[in-house]
Amino acid sequence: MSDLHNSTKEEIAVINKRNISFRYTPSTASVGVLFIPGISGDALSERWNFLEEEITKAHFHFLRFNGWKNQKELEELTLSDVYSQIDYFTKFLYEQGCESVVLLAKSFGGCLSLAYLFEKNDETIKSEMKKAAFKKIPEIAGLICLASPVSIKDTESISRFKTETFSHLNDLFDFGLTKEMLAKMSIPVLFIHGTKDEVISIENSKRVCSLLPDSELIAIEDADHSYEKKEEELVHALLPFLESFM
Repeated sequence: MSDLHNSTKEEIAVINKRNISFRYTPSTASVGVLFIPGISGDALSERWNFLEEEITKAHFHFLRFNGWKNQKELEELTLSDVYSQIDYFTKFLYEQGCESVVLLAKSFGGCLSLAYLFEKNDETIKSEMKKAAFKKIPEIAGLICLASPVSIKDTESISRFKTETFSHLNDLFDFGLTKEMLAKMSIPVLFIHGTKDEVISIENSKRVCSLLPDSELIAIEDADHSYEKKEEELVHALLPFLESFM
């Protein structure tokens, strides 16, 4: 493990004229894990070290980046900004030798990831510009949502926030997807949710799971929104899903 961390890279990427710091730990497997944080951002915080250590110990590449460091910075972004970040680091992982990439998204990061994957894989997209935007981006193999607040809406709001910043939302949790969008998801999605989550009820994950074609929900008994003191159970829940792509 010490040799692994000796090869960890901490660098700066320039994406859409913004400097974004990221941390990448390589491993021996062909699968890379890209971590997408929630509203509070700060993905390089020590609180996520346990995920990096346990996932790389299981021989997966692991990358996390500071696309936003707090809620205010997230509200200054558009969906297009978030998509560009995911695109950039997905490509980076493929350039390091990963044959597949799995998104590991915390809280609101799960909603952003689902929006990204819908647009990336939606066969009904007619715009050549949109097709070109995703043309050279490697495929995402799967998604893990950790206590993600996915709102189900009657009308889609993705188009609006491709150009408008999230600051135009009264509440970030108002951003969501329609049932029809979720029904078109073509990749496997794993939801992991604590039964004592004080921020987002596990009922939300149950509902979203029921609308996705290929999904599973794992409940962690007595876990809160941050999985405090339940880190080991969280790792044990997500590793089999990652191993299915090896």
